[in-house]
Amino acid sequence: MVFAEGFLDRLAAERLVLAVGSTVEGTSSDAGGRDAFWRTIPRYNAAAPHLGLILALADHDSRECVGPRLKATLPHHHANLILRLSVPMLEAWLLADRTALAGFLHVPVAALPDDPDAVEHPKREVVNIARRSTRRQIREGMAPAPGRGGLCGPLYTPTVEAFIASAWDPLRAAKRSPSLHRALRALRTATRSAT
Repeated sequence: MVFAEGFLDRLAAERLVLAVGSTVEGTSSDAGGRDAFWRTIPRYNAAAPHLGLILALADHDSRECVGPRLKATLPHHHANLILRLSVPMLEAWLLADRTALAGFLHVPVAALPDDPDAVEHPKREVVNIARRSTRRQIREGMAPAPGRGGLCGPLYTPTVEAFIASAWDPLRAAKRSPSLHRALRALRTATRSAT
């Protein structure tokens, strides 16, 4: 099963499962936001002994240690619940596949950061990179119009969705993202133990 913080996180989690040579056999769902994810994750933890492996994916969203929050939320973390946090958020993992994302957004590879896990706000970084695209549709779709509020343009989610589905390679990205590397390692270990 897959349970994620948001829609794009769910798609990425499904790709992680495929990347380690497994399949999603149960349902895939997302909480629709960070607060809902953390409210719901204890129920998935309680169900994990009966449902088998569950990959749960959320954004870390902070440079602070998440240990105290995990202990408070899941004092008895079941081994079937593979809870992984993208550092600091999913977009860092997407930025880590530099060649694929540069090609998809039609920007030079040099426009992408070398150390995506260290980028303070990867979502903003993706939008700013998209502003440099040679494709008008990407520039105008990914970034908000001048004078408009918000971080993202109207086509941000469908554009990122298309990138995850068609071009993003988690194994390649893991070479530049330590948090993604750890997530894949944990998932691979869990799936091997379950077989």
